[in-house]
Amino acid sequence: MAARVEAARRLQLARFEQREGLYANGQMNARDVRKFCDADETGLSLLRSAMARFGLSARSFHRVLKIARTIADLAESETIWVVRTEAASGVGCETRSACTFFSRGGLGKPAVV
Repeated sequence: MAARVEAARRLQLARFEQREGLYANGQMNARDVRKFCDADETGLSLLRSAMARFGLSARSFHRVLKIARTIADLAESETIWVVRTEAASGVGCETRSACTFFSRGGLGKPAVV
């Protein structure tokens, strides 16, 4: 797991190398989230439903996308897939073990969120 975290940090550093003072996904502002958190439409739809159902704010929406971006970085994926968005928001997660994601191209290494 430590190697995956280090690889994710390197991805983030490379992503933000043109942005002074920005080193990690958690530091992104709303404009950065729109630029770097490319989620699929299914994931965005699910997240919007969760916002309406639980009364989440726009800030919460962006926070979930930042977490989903980090989960995708751990999987070395450019795209935030619906299961990652779901795991990041906690929607559909009855237990921690139910919150898993898989890398692009099918079943990869499952990781508990």
